[in-house]
Amino acid sequence: LYLNPGDWLLFFTDGIYGIFNGCNELVNRKFLETELLNAIGKRSPSEFLCSIQKLHKQKYSEVNQDNDDVTALAVEFLSLSRKNQLREKLGFNQDDPVYLQFVCYFEEMDRAAAVILSAMDALGYPDDNIRKMKIVLTELFANAIYHGNNGDHNKKVTLGHIIDKEKIVVSIMDEGNGFVPDKIPDPTLPENLVKDCGRGLFIVRSYVEKMEFNETGNRVTITKYHDNRPR
Repeated sequence: LYLNPGDWLLFFTDGIYGIFNGCNELVNRKFLETELLNAIGKRSPSEFLCSIQKLHKQKYSEVNQDNDDVTALAVEFLSLSRKNQLREKLGFNQDDPVYLQFVCYFEEMDRAAAVILSAMDALGYPDDNIRKMKIVLTELFANAIYHGNNGDHNKKVTLGHIIDKEKIVVSIMDEGNGFVPDKIPDPTLPENLVKDCGRGLFIVRSYVEKMEFNETGNRVTITKYHDNRPR
């Protein structure tokens, strides 16, 4: 199967097109095909899937049926120019061997983090470094999804990493309007000690050797060295 830029590849279960139409009649596969053709060129694959899932829940609710399972996967093909564009947006050079990933949901964070943590383990990074990196990634992913994208699952969090035996660099970018890092209150001040939030970036900064933000404030880049010594 050969895909070209702009092509869609959709996998789905019968839970997607087996939708009640309000008269206890199942809408057949033609419905899905029509919706798909109408969406191409007008909406992103993730927006299409979200609209279908919302309709699925609505129809089942109308006939007082229990929600069926819904499993769907949309694959979007990235051209080389698009990959290079993403590398640049993440702050990497075009010839950097960047491993790109995308997350939209909290449930996807562990999968994305596992790719990075496995690479660190394969290159012999100390267990303590891997443990700290897991905490760092969990915090940054959660911030990007919840604060950056305001929990909008139609928006992606784009991440890329490069790693060798000396260091690992991870860049995480959301689709939000950004923020001003310097305006985040110091969690170590007496008036902030009992607050139940605001410590995430403080912990991240203490666990990595370098943390940088872009001007917009919607991208953070962290660097962790194998020997924990900043360069």
